[in-house]
Amino acid sequence: MNCLECKELLVAYVEGLLAEQQKQAVQSHLTACPSCRAEESDLKSLRDRLATNGRIFAQSRLEDKVLNRIIREQNLKLKNISRLNNQINIWRNIMKSRITKLAAAAVIIIAVVLGLNIIGGPDIATVAWGQVLEAMEKIPTVVFDMTNTTILGENKTMSTKSKVYDAGEHGIREDMYMNGELVLQKYMVPKEGVIYFIRRDERNYYTHRVLTNDLAEIEEASPRQWVKNILSEDYTELGQSNINGIEVEGVEVQNSKLLGGDEGSIRLWVDIKTNLPVRMELKGMMMESGAKRPMTFVMDAFQWDVKLDASIFEPNIPADYTLFDRR
Repeated sequence: MNCLECKELLVAYVEGLLAEQQKQAVQSHLTACPSCRAEESDLKSLRDRLATNGRIFAQSRLEDKVLNRIIREQNLKLKNISRLNNQINIWRNIMKSRITKLAAAAVIIIAVVLGLNIIGGPDIATVAWGQVLEAMEKIPTVVFDMTNTTILGENKTMSTKSKVYDAGEHGIREDMYMNGELVLQKYMVPKEGVIYFIRRDERNYYTHRVLTNDLAEIEEASPRQWVKNILSEDYTELGQSNINGIEVEGVEVQNSKLLGGDEGSIRLWVDIKTNLPVRMELKGMMMESGAKRPMTFVMDAFQWDVKLDASIFEPNIPADYTLFDRR
């Protein structure tokens, strides 16, 4: 056995995956070759470091959830690469050991961070879910549509459509339409801790003050907060699809905390190329006229990183509008 042949088998040798004949051949070569012995020592050190990090990682409450998701994603990739039988067998052997399982997970995490394809073969585009929120946070502005439909009874529904302008900490504005007519504008101003409600259909307005250190009511209209909540829960992967010509990948959360304790589901669809949301859809129940009614809520038509003038977020209250007394 020469050095090239030895190095090709060295990782499998260190992991104890070789057949007895190959194992003895590698051992014989290592006895006579200082260079290959040095590489074997480096590999063992790397394996031990990964295993140590794995033990630390094992103390985390998120361990099983993260590991299972990593392994599930890798299994999906492996199923799509039929010509890698030998590598599949090696992966199965690795996953038999708890420590090497953790080490393998660490390698996968590093590969994802560096953008590497550790499996080999053709690239399979998938969403890096851990990077979705990060990608959104880097973009200061977004414009999108919201549609809210509630079933009130047989052949009777109530539907509103909104255009939302979101500049994060600088403000959020929502223009709500019913039957094509502008009926309500909401101006959410974080620096003031105030939400302005301007009723265009009734020519009045009112305000609602929130604590500036607890702007959850303002942030709940932001897709960033929705995605943060969705990805913090136990979600099921839906695989890939196509929405308006965009290749997307989706996840679903059943009975999400966003539903306030009611049964239902929320789906998030993300652009595979940009890691940015394309569509979010909620199906659940809504209290209407003293009864819970089936409802759907959709965010879509996202336009990311749009230039928005500051004047868009300044409440425009006509002089003849009256202040509505909510008492």
